[in-house]
Amino acid sequence: MAEITPERQQQLIEEYAQLKEKILDVDHKYSLSYYEPELEFEPSLGLEKLTFTPLTETELQQLAQQEVNPRYLEKQRSLDKSYATAKANVLLSVDRQAEKHRKNLVKLADQYAEDYKKRQHALANGGMWHSSAAEKALKSIDDAYDGDVEEENKRYTAEYEALYDKLDALEDSYEQGTASIAQQKQLAIAAEVAALEEKQEKNRISIEKYNNTVDEKEIKYQASCRRYLQYAIQAEYERALEAAKLHAELGESGVKQQMLSEKLNCCKAHFTGYRQYEAQFVLQIDTFLQANLEDYYTALTDWVTQILIP
Repeated sequence: MAEITPERQQQLIEEYAQLKEKILDVDHKYSLSYYEPELEFEPSLGLEKLTFTPLTETELQQLAQQEVNPRYLEKQRSLDKSYATAKANVLLSVDRQAEKHRKNLVKLADQYAEDYKKRQHALANGGMWHSSAAEKALKSIDDAYDGDVEEENKRYTAEYEALYDKLDALEDSYEQGTASIAQQKQLAIAAEVAALEEKQEKNRISIEKYNNTVDEKEIKYQASCRRYLQYAIQAEYERALEAAKLHAELGESGVKQQMLSEKLNCCKAHFTGYRQYEAQFVLQIDTFLQANLEDYYTALTDWVTQILIP
């Protein structure tokens, strides 16, 4: 016998197991007994349903704020920066006006002292120091100085008040801008929450539809399993009935010969395409074929020897 590789031996053994099933199917075909169909079905499709867990109002608010807050935080920062710059410029102007006012007062005081000194000197040189004219002349210098100081104070007060009015206007504008940004942010958060709720509702509907299809598929699967079982039961009844008719027609010996002939044909069909030594390897595995073919076993071995290529 030619050498057969281990891989080919394993293949021949596996194919032999299939031949055994076919031989046993012939026995079943001609059996008068009813055999309860044994169909292997999974108890369930095993499809898992999805779980929908809605977000709470707090969670929706948090998600919306995470989406919206950065945009409006940047707006607020821009407003803060603009306000701080404008306020700093106004306060700088306040400081400058205060310094200007101080210098103007010093200048007026210096001018007053100089004018007063010159007038005293002129009056003394003119011999009018103790006259009523001298008194009037000096008083006119005092009055002029007081008027100039009063005018400077009015100017400074007007500038000061104008600048602080500007500060108040800046403060009002800043507060209005801040309030507007806060209102816009709240509206944006509300819109984002509404969008999240809409998306969540669509997700809930989608999951509900999917879970419904899971139920429908499971119902159809169970129905198909029952249907296939009924088909198998009906087919088994019909097979047993046909076997009974055949037994009545051919008799026990006739049925036996037909069974053995059909088993022999199964074997020939199986071994067709095998080399002779491969078929002989299979025949030597066990006595299954010899037991099932009985007298026809010799016909099979002769066929292997005479027909198959060595």
